[in-house]
Amino acid sequence: MLQSNRFVSRLPAVLAGVLLALGGATLWQSEQLANLAMFYVGEERALGPENVVRLPAGGTLLSNPGGMIRWVIPFYVAGLLQISAATTFGLLALRRGGD
Repeated sequence: MLQSNRFVSRLPAVLAGVLLALGGATLWQSEQLANLAMFYVGEERALGPENVVRLPAGGTLLSNPGGMIRWVIPFYVAGLLQISAATTFGLLALRRGGD
């Protein structure tokens, strides 16, 4: 029983660390995550067919900066929410004393 109480008392600190790492990774990779989401949806559908230029060599030019920002913002928000949750759990862990 004593071991489970130690685990429960350290759980907010562990969650804070995990959420902080996930939030940082989400913020760091937000542009790549948005590009992946647009790839799955389809660039033409996400940005409009007039804003997507397919190159003969197989590359793609995306020319709608406003549309790109609208796809990146949700990943920024998700990362910031994870970091704010990590801060909340970290403050809870400090308030409990860590034992």
